[in-house]
Amino acid sequence: MRRQLVPSLVLILLLGAWVPAPAAAQIGAVGADAFEAVYLFVVQEYLRPVAPRDLLQGAVAGLNEYLRSRGLPPQSVTLTGQDARDLEAVREAVAAVGRRLGTAAAARDAGYAAITGMLRVVGDPFTRLVLPATGRRDTRPAGYSGVGIVLDLEVHPPIVVEVIDGGPAQRAGLQRGDILMEIDGRSTISMPPQEVVNRLRGLPGTSVVVRIRRGGGELAITLVREIIGLRQTTFRLSGGVGYLRLEEFDDGAGEEVTAVVAELQRQGARGLIFDLRGNPGGFLDEAITVASVFLPRGTVTTLVGKTGQRTRLNVNPGGFKFTGPVVVLVDKRTASAAEMVAGALQDAGQPVIGTRSYGKGTVQELRRLPGGAVLQLTVAQYLTPNGILVDGRGILPQTEVEAEEGTFGTDDDRVIQAARQWLETRVGGLFRLAA
Repeated sequence: MRRQLVPSLVLILLLGAWVPAPAAAQIGAVGADAFEAVYLFVVQEYLRPVAPRDLLQGAVAGLNEYLRSRGLPPQSVTLTGQDARDLEAVREAVAAVGRRLGTAAAARDAGYAAITGMLRVVGDPFTRLVLPATGRRDTRPAGYSGVGIVLDLEVHPPIVVEVIDGGPAQRAGLQRGDILMEIDGRSTISMPPQEVVNRLRGLPGTSVVVRIRRGGGELAITLVREIIGLRQTTFRLSGGVGYLRLEEFDDGAGEEVTAVVAELQRQGARGLIFDLRGNPGGFLDEAITVASVFLPRGTVTTLVGKTGQRTRLNVNPGGFKFTGPVVVLVDKRTASAAEMVAGALQDAGQPVIGTRSYGKGTVQELRRLPGGAVLQLTVAQYLTPNGILVDGRGILPQTEVEAEEGTFGTDDDRVIQAARQWLETRVGGLFRLAA
C-alpha cells in the first residue's frame, strides 16, 4: 500500500479562496467537504468504474439512515442525472443536516454517514473510511541492526539520550549524556541527522568506531552492530537452514528482515525458510524492500491502474542480498503485500509450499480528508513479474501441505518439514555439512 496525502489541488477546490464564512455555514461544511472529497476520489481514482448516480444515491441513503438513527425526518434529494448538479444537491443536503443539528461533530458525522453509504455501493472491502480516532498508526521502531543508542539529533554534535539495555553500546560502557563527536573518523558536528543514523546502522557483525566526549575528555570505542528490538519477525537457525517468520509488512519491516537475514547468513545459514503464513500484508514500499533481500535484480511487481496504465516496480539495487535458496510458506491468510513478495520469489524460481493464499491482489492509497479522517482507496491491482493476476486467485503453492493443529512454527510443523526436505534434497548434503 502506498502512502500519499490528499492532492493539494483538491484541497484548494474544496476550501475555495479562503473567504471567511458565517459560523453556521462553516459548521455545515465540515461533513460536506469530506463527502465531496470522497466522491471525487472514487470517481476519478478508484480502480473500477462506478456510476456517479449510484454513488450519490448511496450517499443519500447513508445520510437518511443517520437521520433516522437520531429520530429525525429524512432529507429529500432529487437527482436529475446531471452529475455536477446532482453532486451539488447532495452536498447541500449534507451541509443542511449539519446546519440543522448545529454542531461541528454532528455535521462531520453526517458527512461520514453519506460517505459510508457511497462506499457500500462501491462494494470493495478494502476501500474504506478510517475515522480520526482509529486512523493513528503505531510508530514504534521496528527491528534493525545497529549499536543500541538513541540520540538527540537536533543538537550538534548529537547527544546520547538513551542506551538500550543489553545492546552493544551498553556493554561497551556508553552512557546517557555522552556527546557523539565522530563516527569512523568523520566529524558529526555538521553531519546531517539521517547520515548519522545510517553510519551507525549496518549489517550485524560489522563494527563501527565512535569517538565520544564525556566530562573533560574523549575516548574512542569500537562497537559491533547487532539486531536491536525485533517486533515483526521471529527466527532461528538449525543445521545450516534459517527459519524466518514475518508477521506483517508494517513500517520498518524491510529493515528488520534485512537485519535478520544478514544475521542468519552470518551465523551460517546456507538456505532459508521464509514463513509468510498468516501475514495480512501492509505497505508496498516495505514489500519491495523485503523482496529485494532475496532477488538480485528484475521486477517485483507490476501495478495496473484504472485506465490500464502499467507501472513496473523493480528490485532495489545494491544493499544486502541473500545468496542461498529460499522456500516461501503461504496459507489462506497470506494476503496483499505478502502475496506480492511470494509471487515475485515464485516467479524467480523459488518454491512456494503450503496452501493457496488469500487472493488480495489490489493496492490501496491513503487520502486525507477535510476534518481529519482518511480514505483508504483501491487504485490499482498488481501482477507477479510473469504477469499473473493475484486478485481473486491467490498464490498457488507447488507443494500443498498444511500444519496440524498445535504445531504451527515448530519442528513438528509439516509445512516447515516439507520446506526443509526440499532444501536438503535440492542442494544435496550442503546443510548436513554445515551443521
